[in-house]
Amino acid sequence: MQNKKIDHFPFYYYTFVAKSGIPLPRQWLAYSVEHDCVFCLPCWLVPQKDVAPDQDRWGTQVIRDWKHLSEHIKRHQDAKVHGDACKDYET
Repeated sequence: MQNKKIDHFPFYYYTFVAKSGIPLPRQWLAYSVEHDCVFCLPCWLVPQKDVAPDQDRWGTQVIRDWKHLSEHIKRHQDAKVHGDACKDYET
């Protein structure tokens, strides 16, 4: 009998609705089927130096807290360290 893995990550997290009501893609958000976790691709590929310990560190951790996933995503998306990583990733 094969060991079937259940994926927890719903695809609707890849999109968010801006204040204007326009749906926009979260191109930074990534899901690993193998590890069953989500992470921030820019923060993982371009980790920021001198990050305070209390800041959101998606570059060094993965998220498996499915119950609070929306909160984790929103907090990370609004974090300065995430914005800086995205800028560096784009250049």
